Amino acid sequence: MATKIMHVKSDGFLDSPLLVKRKDHDTVHFIQEGATAPSKVRVPKDLFEGKVTHCTVDPNADGTHIYSVVGKDGSYSVKLSATSEAMVGTGTIQVNG
Repeated sequence: MATKIMHVKSDGFLDSPLLVKRKDHDTVHFIQEGATAPSKVRVPKDLFEGKVTHCTVDPNADGTHIYSVVGKDGSYSVKLSATSEAMVGTGTIQVNG
């Protein structure tokens, strides 16, 4: 099992698209890049185990909010939660195989 990291900035994502090549085996960890990065992102409910729609963005790699990928092959849009500090932006998680 491998953990893929998606870095979240105040206005988007550093690594988009994020490629997940082993669904049902890989996990995704959202990590903040900068003090104004949002603490949550919105994801489609069919992407992660448990049908979550909002994922917690950890302040660093020591965080424990890691999400198991169960989505079908395809592209999934990830959106920033709107706050007074963050502009709404999108990224993509591409699931293959």
